[in-house]
Amino acid sequence: MTASILKRLPRFSNYLALFDTRFGQPARQHFLHLLLAFLIYDGAKNLTGLNRATFNRRHLSSVDRFLSEVEWDEAELEQLRFADLTRRARCFLKNQQAKGHKVPVFLCIDDTNNPKSGLQTLGVSPQYSHLQRRILTSYCLLTAVLVVGPWVIPYEFKLYRRREECVAHGQLHLFRDKLSLAAELIQQWQPFEQTQPFVLADGWYSGPAVLSACAERNFTLICGLPSNRSIKVGTEQAKPYLQLKHYQTTLSPAAYHSVTVVGRRWKLASVVAPLKSGRSGKVVLASEVAASKGERYWWCSDPKLSVAEIMEYYAVRWEIETFHKQAKQLLGWCDNQCHLPRTVRRLWTLLLIAYSYLTIERVEHSEEYPRWKGCSYATLWQIQQSHKLEAHQAQFEWAYEAGRSGVALQDLLGKVRA
Repeated sequence: MTASILKRLPRFSNYLALFDTRFGQPARQHFLHLLLAFLIYDGAKNLTGLNRATFNRRHLSSVDRFLSEVEWDEAELEQLRFADLTRRARCFLKNQQAKGHKVPVFLCIDDTNNPKSGLQTLGVSPQYSHLQRRILTSYCLLTAVLVVGPWVIPYEFKLYRRREECVAHGQLHLFRDKLSLAAELIQQWQPFEQTQPFVLADGWYSGPAVLSACAERNFTLICGLPSNRSIKVGTEQAKPYLQLKHYQTTLSPAAYHSVTVVGRRWKLASVVAPLKSGRSGKVVLASEVAASKGERYWWCSDPKLSVAEIMEYYAVRWEIETFHKQAKQLLGWCDNQCHLPRTVRRLWTLLLIAYSYLTIERVEHSEEYPRWKGCSYATLWQIQQSHKLEAHQAQFEWAYEAGRSGVALQDLLGKVRA
């Protein structure tokens, strides 16, 4: 059955060939089944569902052993995945540079909660969800993605563990707050040659650790600022610091000008001023014309950038929000039933390999898929739906040929029973 499906998806088969030499024969089959299942299964992508997706007749415990006991190096697979995507992104950059275009490269950082029903998984504890505005039993991942033109490349993810959870396990020495984890991601990042690197984050990550990490690497940081963040305006030493929400009331309407960014109209004002931490940059005060959400604030470490450029670049940060949504809704990031740290990490690795394949299809073969009117690229959902259709057609063809060859109905049902 799996062979019939892969025959209809030749580019997927070629992509998997990048990894499957790292496995023995039985493990290679599990790898193929699970990666294909991430793309074509409609139900919850827990181990039971993933095992059922391709009519895999192996017992569920065999899949569990593949993830928890069989010797294969998930770190090596992650390196292969990342190297393949960055190679493709470099080709895009070279083409753009040959045309005289400067392409900025962005590292987007954010965290996401993944609800769990039990407390066995490492890092699971009661944590506040900003999306649902309540406390959830979940684990939190700090993630980073690279954005290079149309390429959205998952770069790294780190498990955040609350201090109380570390203490409960006698591992207080392993505790790192979110700002420290974000700073580690920034320090690890090696940008492409001859590119201007930007770090994008929301207001939660505007603390001293992140600002210092970007300054040390000479990266331009563009981040949100909370309304109670203080800035100093003027050169007098005795000048008091003003919170942004109070400073905004001192501005006249003439200080604002209108700018359209990604189809949205904004009224913007800016000032070059140091934060209370002492680091100086350009502060942008903005309100959306067609919305009533009040004033919003951003900070850029490079005061030479125009306000329009800052807003345009910061809009790229939404790619990491989209990545979180796609990983959860399309690939079942929250559905896994594993709790052993190595098993969880391996399942994350397989999910990112599946996501990376969909990204390659979106960028390099988008014209072959249905697209919304006016869109340059197909969505990952549209690409996934096309793969599901191909898989279902392959399954029907396989059953039809088996019936023509004289396989009895009961035998056929026995082969596809999951």
